[in-house]
Amino acid sequence: MKQYPPQKDIDRLAKYETYEQLFQGNHRLAFSKRLEQYASQFAGDMSLVRYVVLPYPRIISTISADLLFEEQPKIVLESDTNQDFVDKLWYENSMWTTLYEEALVSSYKGDSVLRILAVDGQIRIDTVKPDVYFPVYNDNNVKAPVKEHVLAYKQIIDERQYLVVEIYRVGEIETRVYDLKDGVIGGEYSSLDMLGIEPIVKTNLGEGFSLIHHVKNWGMSGKFWGISDYEDLLDLFFAINNRLSRNEHILDKHGDPILAVPKGVLDSNGNVSRQQLGMIELPSHPMTGEADKPEYIVWDSKLESSFAQIDVLLEQLWISSQMSPTLFGLTKYGVAESGRALKYKLLRTLSLKHRKQMYWDNGLKALIESSIEFARNNQLTSDGLRPAETEVPTIYWQDGIIMDELEILQAEQAKLDYDLTTKEDAISNIDGITSNEAQNKLTRIQEELDAKNKANPFSIINRGINGGDEEED
Repeated sequence: MKQYPPQKDIDRLAKYETYEQLFQGNHRLAFSKRLEQYASQFAGDMSLVRYVVLPYPRIISTISADLLFEEQPKIVLESDTNQDFVDKLWYENSMWTTLYEEALVSSYKGDSVLRILAVDGQIRIDTVKPDVYFPVYNDNNVKAPVKEHVLAYKQIIDERQYLVVEIYRVGEIETRVYDLKDGVIGGEYSSLDMLGIEPIVKTNLGEGFSLIHHVKNWGMSGKFWGISDYEDLLDLFFAINNRLSRNEHILDKHGDPILAVPKGVLDSNGNVSRQQLGMIELPSHPMTGEADKPEYIVWDSKLESSFAQIDVLLEQLWISSQMSPTLFGLTKYGVAESGRALKYKLLRTLSLKHRKQMYWDNGLKALIESSIEFARNNQLTSDGLRPAETEVPTIYWQDGIIMDELEILQAEQAKLDYDLTTKEDAISNIDGITSNEAQNKLTRIQEELDAKNKANPFSIINRGINGGDEEED
């Protein structure tokens, strides 16, 4: 690396910057080049332009994150020791909110990066901006393990700018510090002297484990980097803003009508003489004989075709982003009468969610497996808890849609009636709990029924109804 950022990453970082500006609502900056055409209408002063910004980029990203992580995924491990360790790790690192926020970043940038580290004997998980992630990978086989995970970022030390480079290899982390001026990397300094960090730190991790985990938003075969949800929507975002902004400008321009007065009321300088302010004598119209009177000149805007175009653009935005209008309660597209009907209306949106879920599922499994291995090999704990043997977790995902509990209950009851399931599985599906939790709940239900029947010997169950008459001795 001779320059920062590397030449091959400049386009990627430029996209990150534009997409982040759109997410944050700074469309003026994101579309600055496109907006130059407006400047000529205002003598080059863009501050006079009323540019209407609609936050559709942020809406798309928040819906994406809502579907993925509004309902917390359940992490299940076979070992009770590992389960307790991961539950504590999940809680101590606020993983639910962390993953939600990363799903937002992944949506607009296309990539998310998570990192495992050790802090005072405790294992921690934090996030890394994909803007500072420069991995060394095989261009011909992007599925192959990354050779080196490189994090490179600017840091001010003693009022001087340096470039800090962290290189994550199998079994070790190397830290380097370079002089940096105008994007050119200069001489190297000791990380121990500059940062108090040993140049080489052993991680005791073997092949197949990593402290850095890159998760794509979604991707393509042969492409290392993920694809942003905004990738093909920039023209639509700009077109919608542009159309509404022009409508706003037209309405503002004609919102203050001009007053038309008879000839002679204004002097040569365009002013009304004081004498004219009291009473104005108007001549009669030469043809009709009616007197002219002052009146406002108003304009019939007739913007129906413009607003129709906006409707077309919005419809194309929903199609291209795979976001169902039903998510926004737009009744002209039909209101879902039940949970099942809602899911049918959201098929494309749920397909998009499941596509992203595949990448997050693989990424979180690798993250948790590496966390367990890293803790085991370095005697690290999560709030005092240590893991057992390394294992890959099972992750149970929710669909991100509010559950129609009545429909679920009816479906499970039907399966029970036809002997297609057990009470334990039915409770597990209805309440969204594990098999062990369902078994414990079933035991408590049975204990309550037994206690109730013992207190009432004439109950239906004790009389043998709904299960055959009891045989007498």
